[in-house]
Amino acid sequence: MIRTPPGTVGVTAAGASALASRPEAAELHLIARIGTEHFALPVAFVDEAIDAPEISWVPRAREGLLGELLYRDRTVSAYDAGWAFGVSRTTEAGTALVLRDGDARVAVVVDDVIDLLLVEQESIRPVPPGPAADGLLRAICLRGETGRDLLGLVHMEALLSRVGRRESVGSGRPR
Repeated sequence: MIRTPPGTVGVTAAGASALASRPEAAELHLIARIGTEHFALPVAFVDEAIDAPEISWVPRAREGLLGELLYRDRTVSAYDAGWAFGVSRTTEAGTALVLRDGDARVAVVVDDVIDLLLVEQESIRPVPPGPAADGLLRAICLRGETGRDLLGLVHMEALLSRVGRRESVGSGRPR
């Protein structure tokens, strides 16, 4: 779900018409901005995007941990996506992307959510040699009408490992 000030819009509903006509090799991604960089996360891993999340400070937070946020009766760890990707964020509040890791949830805070995009298999290229955010990119693709906008496709297993894969603390109800 993408939470907006007037209400909540479902990510899957927003992309439903695109999914109905998509080629088998295409995958729906959520485009997030961190600083001046754009990253694509598979929608299958994103539970919700929360604008200007209320994050509570935690003592002795590990590196990259901004704090915790309350999400559907769970306390979820919220990490700085800029720290994870080695990119400076440009906004303080940003948007928290609540990610699915099995039954667990973890959030990464990005500067903004830009769009949903069907990434076609033929647009995907290997990550160029050099530093690639510690293996967090599985590939890159060019997007836009000019084909000049570079987009990093996130390797979700690597990102979830980077942010610790900690189980969320629930309200005692089964998940």
